[in-house]
Amino acid sequence: MKKDSTQSFLLKGNCKRLIRFLLVGIFLVSQLTAYGQQKTVTGTVTGEDGNPLVGVTIVVKGTVRGALTDVDGKYSIPDLAADDVLSFSFVGMKVQEFTVGNQTSIDVRMESDAFGLSEVVVIGYGTSRKQDLTGSIVKVEAEDFLK
Repeated sequence: MKKDSTQSFLLKGNCKRLIRFLLVGIFLVSQLTAYGQQKTVTGTVTGEDGNPLVGVTIVVKGTVRGALTDVDGKYSIPDLAADDVLSFSFVGMKVQEFTVGNQTSIDVRMESDAFGLSEVVVIGYGTSRKQDLTGSIVKVEAEDFLK
């Protein structure tokens, strides 16, 4: 009888170890699955005419992570989750947003904004609409550069 109680005790100890091992294994697998959901999204950004746009800002909405398009209009953003939203913006174009989902490539054709580029004034530290700008303004024409 004593031998059976010793075996029973050992089996209970092994069972506890087995349960711990399984729990650790499940935890590790769940972490790998969560890591596997991160992906890199690439793509090309073009204008209405189909030509690539250089310097388009792509930002992961709600974060400071992002990228700029290169001379071929291409971009790449690593470590994105399926619920991340990419926001594409460029001066004179409408802001466009896309949810990553299961996509690994998102190509975007930017659309012109409703106001004309003649209404945009480039200033030393950014851009502003003509009607919102106050202060000293100098108008420079091409003939002024030839003098």
